[in-house]
Amino acid sequence: MKLSANKILFLIIFSLFAINLSSCNNTEYGEGTPGELVWRTFLQQYDKVNSSPAVVEGNVYVGSGHRNDTLPGLTSGSINCIDAESGLFVWRKLYSNRYGNPDYVWSSPAIVNGKLYLHDGAYDAGTGEEIWELEIKTPAVANGYVYLTSQAGITCVADNRTMIWETGEGYTGHWADPTVYDGKVYSRNENGKVACFDGLTGTVIWEFMVEVSNYYPPLSASNGRVFFQSLEDEKMFCLNADNGTELWSYSINRPTDAKPSIINQILYISSVDNLFSLNIQDGSENWVYSYETPYNFEPSPALTDKYVYVGVEKSLLCLNRQTGEKVWSYETEDSVDSSPAVVDGKVYFGSDDGWLYCIKALEDEDGYWPMYGYNPARTGSADEE
Repeated sequence: MKLSANKILFLIIFSLFAINLSSCNNTEYGEGTPGELVWRTFLQQYDKVNSSPAVVEGNVYVGSGHRNDTLPGLTSGSINCIDAESGLFVWRKLYSNRYGNPDYVWSSPAIVNGKLYLHDGAYDAGTGEEIWELEIKTPAVANGYVYLTSQAGITCVADNRTMIWETGEGYTGHWADPTVYDGKVYSRNENGKVACFDGLTGTVIWEFMVEVSNYYPPLSASNGRVFFQSLEDEKMFCLNADNGTELWSYSINRPTDAKPSIINQILYISSVDNLFSLNIQDGSENWVYSYETPYNFEPSPALTDKYVYVGVEKSLLCLNRQTGEKVWSYETEDSVDSSPAVVDGKVYFGSDDGWLYCIKALEDEDGYWPMYGYNPARTGSADEE
């Protein structure tokens, strides 16, 4: 097999900096008291962990990487499987894109029926071996189908990569990560078009237009409603999931491209300055938490029965879900752009400092938010309650 010059350079650099999983101690441990470190694992020199972890069957799956546009040979990336209890590696796969060049892994994995889905295809969750390849964005997986977005539009493939349907003329261009809810697929594109498609046929059910923007955050769905931010409109929109009728909107100064999180009919979303708690029925405000330092917010909150966990600047923040009061924060060494996961009384998240963190939740925490988008199939935002 002939290797490209970039890949050869990458392998040389990786040999200098990579972690030897069998002999090198790259995991640190803490006391594991509430709000404090249980363990943290260093993934790779120069890597950032923007990917949001998925915690399934005792393992933490997360991507990492570093892009160097000036010297592409210095770009690196990996897919990582780490034991959730010990923080030790189960397996690790160096990542190369479809051109055979090393690249970083930015998307958030979805784990369904023993398969790991990323922005470029499907992998065996037990070994990391590639099953099939297809360049996409962060996928949604539901009812045996994989829903993908790319510059070509929206595509539905069977679990063996067989094409089922794809959007046609008028629905190309960059689309946000898809959301699947009640048999329908929801997304929005760079031209301000929000659309609902039949999950089995791809037939367009309805459209809703917002202002054109270079940023098009993903949607969330729950209780017969669809929610999303529009950066140019500076609003949070709520639409009827069946027909696209606008039900309400909420003005948000300086919104971001974070995905809304929903639990027990309450929606949580961030702007650059604030975290909002809103009632999904009418958009009424429950509380607003203002950040000490304005932050170009990307992570989506993880929600449990009692708490909200979210990355803000260089820290993980825990708030009381009912009151919005700060409970604790945990500081890292760089920005936290990774959306947290909460499983078995522990909070997992990544940081741009190259570490994957496991923090002890409060003793009475029994929440379950295993990955970005809430559930293993990433088919919505939360339970219907």
